[in-house]
Amino acid sequence: MTQGNNIAKLIIDAASRNPSGIAIRTTSGVVTYEQLKSTIITFALHLQRHGVTRASCIAIDAARPDAVIALTLAAALLGCSWVQRSSAALKSKAIGITHLIYEGDRKYPKAKNIIKLDESWLAKPAGVTNSQKLSFEGFTSPDAPWMIAQSSGTTGTPKFMAISAAMAWRRVEEPYALLEGEAPIFASLFPLSSIASVRTRLAVFARGGTFVAGRDYEYFAANGVNFVMGSPNQFTELFRRQPQPARPRINVARLLGGSISAAFLQTMLTYFGSVLYVYGSTETSRVCEKIFSGAQAGKISVGRVISTAEIHIVDDAGNDLPAGTEGAVKLRSDGQVAGYIGDPAATAASFRGGWFYPGDFGYISNDGELYITGRVDDVLNIGGSKINAAIIDEIIQTTPGVTDGICFIQPALQGINELAAIISINADFDAAEIAASIRKQLQAKTKRAAVPKRIYVCDKIPRNANGKAVRGDAIKSVSGIDPI
Repeated sequence: MTQGNNIAKLIIDAASRNPSGIAIRTTSGVVTYEQLKSTIITFALHLQRHGVTRASCIAIDAARPDAVIALTLAAALLGCSWVQRSSAALKSKAIGITHLIYEGDRKYPKAKNIIKLDESWLAKPAGVTNSQKLSFEGFTSPDAPWMIAQSSGTTGTPKFMAISAAMAWRRVEEPYALLEGEAPIFASLFPLSSIASVRTRLAVFARGGTFVAGRDYEYFAANGVNFVMGSPNQFTELFRRQPQPARPRINVARLLGGSISAAFLQTMLTYFGSVLYVYGSTETSRVCEKIFSGAQAGKISVGRVISTAEIHIVDDAGNDLPAGTEGAVKLRSDGQVAGYIGDPAATAASFRGGWFYPGDFGYISNDGELYITGRVDDVLNIGGSKINAAIIDEIIQTTPGVTDGICFIQPALQGINELAAIISINADFDAAEIAASIRKQLQAKTKRAAVPKRIYVCDKIPRNANGKAVRGDAIKSVSGIDPI
């Protein structure tokens, strides 16, 4: 291996120091560090056999945690990049996928570069002996791409960005308070391939900890998990499946990917000893954080900016605004990507003068804490009235009997946009009474245009894998459903 700071080498070295330790735990068994190390190396050998080189980009279509993790680290050994398989990724010429690796009974056309991952990959390829000295090229330079991360895609076509070999190393090696002291036993509610999940999981491995794969609170508690990471909506789903928290509570929740209310924080603290609230993005990594161990009143802050980042609040002309004044958030960090792959227009819109504009509104208080008040894309225009959808969503979601819900724009028969809402409800509540309660609260707290004309009850709210609302899919979700 020619690259010293290779993320795969970091994990392999950690495995060599702790061969019998548990690296991965799933409901079907455990993977020791020795097994993980062996799998990473044999997967790299099989990828080599199929023509994967430094110049390659592999798309991964797999679900088993050990397979996904080993493939991504095998890519690092070879110095190539990888991306989670998606329709958008496969269509992107800019990403330049050269190989598709899949498991199970997926239906793909037969082609040399479409390769099925099966049990034979757990053994070295024919012709490779145990005594043979293995050699892997590693990355051409620290700036070479390793992971091709994908944005949420909630407002249109997903955007892709390159996480370089050096950036991956830096994100794993940076100080991480949750991972110090006792051996970290970590669970993530995010998809395996999300940058937040990848980065934290590798940081856990580098420290000899355990990644517990699953989505069940009781399972986490029974297996000694000491911190869980997820978005507000993912935690909401977790609590819905487990109405009563375990005792003692799991130590810490790492919460990111959305705004929360004081009431939601209180619910979090019935399941976890403390909540680390993190603000950041795929483009910049974390930039703010705050830890809560008790109830809070009023609006919840995302904390102060960390030492490796900078945040300003600006007006429409880009001028800095004073403390306490709401405006657009702009930020930059040591972990910031250069832009979006193959999308110069989106890059120019979001990356300006070395700053990243995440599309959030907020303000910085007099004591230096950041408050997020909404998103640019969540400002809905109803007949000329601009409405902050995040405020409407919070009222809908905190109405008794509502298990989830969002607002969205729906054209009326006359072609005029109207505010609508889609909700899922507890079976013990009456839908008409819930709808009346939502409207009454909105009439009292917002302007007339912010009261939904139509409210639809649906089993599932349109959200992406990270739990973010996909308002554009709401109209399709309510097709054929009579509104209240």
